[in-house]
Amino acid sequence: MFDTCGGDFYQDDLISLAGGKNVAHDLQGGWVSVSREHLLEWDPDVFLFTNYSHVREEKLFSDPALSSLKAIENKNVYAFPKYLDSWDLPTPESVLGIIWLAKRLYPNQIDWDMDKEAKYFYSHFYGQNPFKLNFKD
Repeated sequence: MFDTCGGDFYQDDLISLAGGKNVAHDLQGGWVSVSREHLLEWDPDVFLFTNYSHVREEKLFSDPALSSLKAIENKNVYAFPKYLDSWDLPTPESVLGIIWLAKRLYPNQIDWDMDKEAKYFYSHFYGQNPFKLNFKD
């Protein structure tokens, strides 16, 4: 089983603001459990997971049942970054999550320097000087 965000959860809005469409948008109830069969039926172009979930990239790529998914075949599997908090949560940092996700969804159309954007954000809004960030592709 996997957990995904339904259309009534903040992450659905974040995906939409980045220009994407959540394949689980029609589901309700926040984090919703779905099966491999759901994933195979939806066949997403991109697979996102959070740094606080039990899903890891290795788990997805090593699961033979999921190997035919477009996201897996094309290696479009991404974990939301985190510095002070995960960029998918409803905090000010989520603006970085929207920018980061838009770049992942449209890599040929969006050319953000995520390292520069994140360092500016944290120094300007939080008074942090995050020299250890490295979000460059």
